[in-house]
Amino acid sequence: MPAKLRDALSKRLYSGVRAPAARRSCSCSCLVRTEVFVLRNIRTLLDTARRVRSGDLGARTGLHDGKDELSQVGRDFDEMAETLQRQDLELKTAMQELQEQVITIR
Repeated sequence: MPAKLRDALSKRLYSGVRAPAARRSCSCSCLVRTEVFVLRNIRTLLDTARRVRSGDLGARTGLHDGKDELSQVGRDFDEMAETLQRQDLELKTAMQELQEQVITIR
Protein backbone atom coordinates (compact mmCIF):
# COMPACT_ATOMS: atom_id res chain seq x y z
CA MET A 1 0.00 0.00 0.00
CA PRO A 2 1.43 3.41 -0.90
CA ALA A 3 2.51 5.58 2.02
CA LYS A 4 0.16 8.45 1.12
CA LEU A 5 -2.85 6.16 1.01
CA ARG A 6 -1.82 4.47 4.27
CA ASP A 7 -1.40 7.88 5.99
CA ALA A 8 -4.74 9.11 4.68
CA LEU A 9 -6.52 5.97 5.88
CA SER A 10 -4.74 6.13 9.21
CA LYS A 11 -5.79 9.75 9.80
CA ARG A 12 -9.36 8.93 8.80
CA LEU A 13 -9.47 5.92 11.09
CA TYR A 14 -8.05 7.74 14.11
CA SER A 15 -10.25 10.80 13.62
CA GLY A 16 -13.28 8.52 13.58
CA VAL A 17 -12.15 6.87 16.81
CA ARG A 18 -11.45 10.14 18.62
CA ALA A 19 -14.73 11.84 17.67
CA PRO A 20 -17.05 9.37 19.45
CA ALA A 21 -14.73 9.40 22.47
CA ALA A 22 -14.90 13.20 22.55
CA ARG A 23 -18.69 13.05 22.32
CA ARG A 24 -18.82 10.52 25.15
CA SER A 25 -16.54 12.69 27.23
CA CYS A 26 -18.74 15.74 26.61
CA SER A 27 -21.87 13.70 27.38
CA CYS A 28 -20.38 12.45 30.63
CA SER A 29 -19.29 15.94 31.58
CA CYS A 30 -22.77 17.33 30.89
CA LEU A 31 -24.34 14.49 32.85
CA VAL A 32 -22.08 15.13 35.84
CA ARG A 33 -22.83 18.87 35.81
CA THR A 34 -26.55 18.18 35.59
CA GLU A 35 -26.34 15.66 38.42
CA VAL A 36 -24.41 18.11 40.60
CA PHE A 37 -26.98 20.84 39.88
CA VAL A 38 -29.93 18.56 40.70
CA LEU A 39 -28.34 17.11 43.82
CA ARG A 40 -27.33 20.57 45.08
CA ASN A 41 -30.92 21.81 44.71
CA ILE A 42 -32.36 18.72 46.38
CA ARG A 43 -29.89 19.13 49.24
CA THR A 44 -30.95 22.79 49.58
CA LEU A 45 -34.62 21.75 49.72
CA LEU A 46 -33.91 19.09 52.34
CA ASP A 47 -31.80 21.40 54.51
CA THR A 48 -34.43 24.13 54.39
CA ALA A 49 -37.22 21.65 55.21
CA ARG A 50 -35.26 20.47 58.24
CA ARG A 51 -34.73 24.06 59.42
CA VAL A 52 -38.46 24.83 59.11
CA ARG A 53 -39.31 21.59 60.90
CA SER A 54 -37.04 22.60 63.78
CA GLY A 55 -38.84 25.94 64.12
CA ASP A 56 -36.84 28.29 61.89
CA LEU A 57 -39.80 29.72 59.96
CA GLY A 58 -37.53 32.30 58.36
CA ALA A 59 -35.61 29.63 56.43
CA ARG A 60 -35.91 29.87 52.65
CA THR A 61 -34.51 27.80 49.79
CA GLY A 62 -33.71 30.71 47.50
CA LEU A 63 -34.46 28.49 44.49
CA HIS A 64 -36.37 31.06 42.45
CA ASP A 65 -34.44 31.68 39.25
CA GLY A 66 -35.06 28.61 37.13
CA LYS A 67 -38.09 27.34 35.24
CA ASP A 68 -37.36 23.71 36.09
CA GLU A 69 -39.40 21.60 38.49
CA LEU A 70 -36.95 21.92 41.37
CA SER A 71 -37.07 25.71 41.15
CA GLN A 72 -40.88 25.55 41.20
CA VAL A 73 -40.77 23.31 44.27
CA GLY A 74 -38.37 25.79 45.88
CA ARG A 75 -40.66 28.74 45.13
CA ASP A 76 -43.70 26.88 46.46
CA PHE A 77 -41.81 25.79 49.55
CA ASP A 78 -40.66 29.36 50.23
CA GLU A 79 -44.24 30.62 49.80
CA MET A 80 -45.43 27.95 52.24
CA ALA A 81 -42.76 28.94 54.76
CA GLU A 82 -43.74 32.61 54.34
CA THR A 83 -47.39 31.72 55.04
CA LEU A 84 -46.42 29.69 58.12
CA GLN A 85 -44.26 32.53 59.40
CA ARG A 86 -47.03 35.09 58.87
CA GLN A 87 -49.65 32.86 60.55
CA ASP A 88 -47.28 32.22 63.45
CA LEU A 89 -46.80 35.96 63.93
CA GLU A 90 -50.57 36.55 63.75
CA LEU A 91 -51.15 33.83 66.33
CA LYS A 92 -48.51 35.25 68.68
CA THR A 93 -49.98 38.74 68.28
CA ALA A 94 -53.51 37.47 69.02
CA MET A 95 -52.24 35.57 72.08
CA GLN A 96 -50.46 38.69 73.34
CA GLU A 97 -53.64 40.76 72.91
CA LEU A 98 -55.69 38.16 74.76
CA GLN A 99 -53.14 38.04 77.56
CA GLU A 100 -53.26 41.83 77.87
CA GLN A 101 -57.07 41.73 77.99
CA VAL A 102 -56.97 39.12 80.76
CA ILE A 103 -54.52 41.28 82.75
CA THR A 104 -56.76 44.34 82.25
CA ILE A 105 -59.88 42.48 83.42
CA ARG A 106 -58.22 41.36 86.65
